[in-house]
Amino acid sequence: MNDAQRFDQFWCDAKPATAAEIKFFEQFAQTIIEHAGRGKVLDVGCGEGHLVAALVSRAVDAQGIDLSSVAISRSAPELASRLKVGSAFQLPYAKQSFSTVVAMHLLEHIAAGDLPAVLAELYRVTRRTLLLRVRTKATEAHPTHPSAQLRQAWESLCFSAGFRKHPDYYWLNDYLSLQRDPDSILIPLEKIPEATLARYPLACLNEERGLHMDMLRESGSRSDAHVVRYHLAAQYIRPGDTVLDAACGLGYGSHLLARNTKAERVIGIDGSPFAIDYAQANFTDERQRTEFRVGFLPECLAPIADHSVHAVVSFETLEHVADPESLLAEFRRILVPGGRIIASVPNDWRDESGHDPNPHHLQVYDGQKFKAQIASQFDVEWLFAQSADRCKRLDMPLAWKPKPRTLERLSSVDSLDVEAEWWLAVASSPVDAGRAVPYHERYASAAEMKAAGNALAFGRDYENPWLLWSMVSIGARSECDAVMERWIAATKEVASAASADRGAALCVEAYRRIKQSTPELTADLISEIERYLEIPPCNPNALRWHVSLQFVLGILALKRGAHDRAAHCFSEVLEIPAADYSPTLLTKTAEAAWHLGHLHLGRGDVVEAARVWKSASAAIYTALGKFLLEHAGDPIPDFLPQELSLVSALTSRLVLASKYAPLAESSPRIFYKASQGDVLAHRDWLIGQVQHWQRVAEGLRSDVNQLHEERGALVDRLRALEVQQLDPVMGPPSQLALLAEAKRRKSVRQIVIREIRRLVQQGKSLLHRQAS
Repeated sequence: MNDAQRFDQFWCDAKPATAAEIKFFEQFAQTIIEHAGRGKVLDVGCGEGHLVAALVSRAVDAQGIDLSSVAISRSAPELASRLKVGSAFQLPYAKQSFSTVVAMHLLEHIAAGDLPAVLAELYRVTRRTLLLRVRTKATEAHPTHPSAQLRQAWESLCFSAGFRKHPDYYWLNDYLSLQRDPDSILIPLEKIPEATLARYPLACLNEERGLHMDMLRESGSRSDAHVVRYHLAAQYIRPGDTVLDAACGLGYGSHLLARNTKAERVIGIDGSPFAIDYAQANFTDERQRTEFRVGFLPECLAPIADHSVHAVVSFETLEHVADPESLLAEFRRILVPGGRIIASVPNDWRDESGHDPNPHHLQVYDGQKFKAQIASQFDVEWLFAQSADRCKRLDMPLAWKPKPRTLERLSSVDSLDVEAEWWLAVASSPVDAGRAVPYHERYASAAEMKAAGNALAFGRDYENPWLLWSMVSIGARSECDAVMERWIAATKEVASAASADRGAALCVEAYRRIKQSTPELTADLISEIERYLEIPPCNPNALRWHVSLQFVLGILALKRGAHDRAAHCFSEVLEIPAADYSPTLLTKTAEAAWHLGHLHLGRGDVVEAARVWKSASAAIYTALGKFLLEHAGDPIPDFLPQELSLVSALTSRLVLASKYAPLAESSPRIFYKASQGDVLAHRDWLIGQVQHWQRVAEGLRSDVNQLHEERGALVDRLRALEVQQLDPVMGPPSQLALLAEAKRRKSVRQIVIREIRRLVQQGKSLLHRQAS
């Protein structure tokens, strides 16, 4: 029986796809779109075409091919023109016919010796992305998988065939989950162009291996550790940033930063001409956002202007330079106020001889030295401890011990009693130095700035405009409590009494205290806010903070049960023409009206509650409509549509509340369901649930890692017992002792395996819940 007959027989006996299987294809189709785009897709080994159907229903031009004519005959009639019978050894398509090629559980059915030929065909027809789902071992359910193998072996085959890891590899595969290969794994890959591959085959990289390696063409824990740092760094890059990848090596990290952030420009610098040539050939961005330069640090930074870079990424660099303090000072010089540095160093790589065996390392770091050097120039936000497969022992500083993949953010920058292989830091150039530095807007174009109006007029209205990105803007600002407190205090110390800067600092501090649930600590802050509000706003952005601070005073009064005071504050908000600043500020108008109306309801004044809601909604819709008409078709910055949609949603509540206000007393359930039966009612709850499950998932990852460590210790103990012949004191162990120890080991092993399986299953369930 040949392969075609074997698969025909399989499909003759196969049951129809279950609802769960169909849902899987639907979810995977969405994954393809989100990570590979909507280009033309080929599903090789498509079976009955369920993935093709899911893609087509999402407006993707998808086709499928399968060796089994029976499988194709079982597909939906509307897919007839999109599916065909054919072999993966000879795909009937021209070169680069498809933007993305998918092969789900195909390769494991192919003999090991034939895999290079099939991968070569997949390479030929792919233009950009290859998504593989393969099995790591034969199972009772799938016994006919001659080529099932572990991730590292699969990836090595793919790298030899001309692929590298996709930029989204570690978004699709959680770093810590790579410690263990499940039965089925996803390998997202990116095609290396033919000309580039011919110039830089894998073999040529061996010459540079001592100092440089393209970790997107390597597999294993150490490759994972290097690449995942750039995914961490990407989380701290802000929209419009100019990013410097200092000591970029072969440029794979610069590539990841360009592909995984909204950075405007990424500059990679390295002292190796070979590395820069390789980077330019492999990773020059289609949108011309990446550039690579040859240069040695820190001298090569001299041509870079002061305060012209928004983020510096420099991994495993400081240990290579003779004067790391001078290099850090140069990084601070080129960074804008509030700009970030994300850096790493090895954690004391000295061996038993007391020396670092790497001849290129001029410095030896421990956590304290690394933190002190970073803190000498920057405000340290976070420290991370990372391991690939080992770590330095705390009790024996010159000794190593095994440790699975970890990337752990420390609870405090002073909590350095952690076993690690590397240290990573995220730090900011002090934002309070920005008063003397000319501000330039990088977030929006000139046309977008015009549409945004006062909302982006930072340079015009603030004494220190740089603090907006570091201290105020949600999503871009620091989340480190200690750093934020220092910046708030520094801003209040120097900002003039009526400035937008002072208003921003007061508002950020007030919301932080509300979030920390410490209203009893805010008497002094309330006094500061009231003094600020006594002074007329000096510009539109100061007006913004007058509105926000009046609103926050109302919230604080509500928390204290001071309803009259709260009603006064919310009424003051409604009196301020928020739209004169920007329609985005109408969120505060809508929320103030909502709270004020309910305060009237609490006093039994339904008529006044309805009047407040109706009047406020009419004014908001008028202002919102005017703005939309004036700027219809204009380019606008990203935040505007999101904020305006929130304004509209909040205002719709006011409209419905005013309509159903007469039912508030007689039929409160009807009133609240009508006025609050929208997504806003569940927004805070949903956000809380996501944050909760993220913490649970992080805890589960830590538990699994701990179990892996315990499992390793048990394995070592089992091996020691197996080779033990005689106890030097007690003599040979008795048969009963051996039997008891064997039973204990078996029991412990079963418990560990059972607990790992439970945690993994629980983690999968949590991830599905988060996706839902």
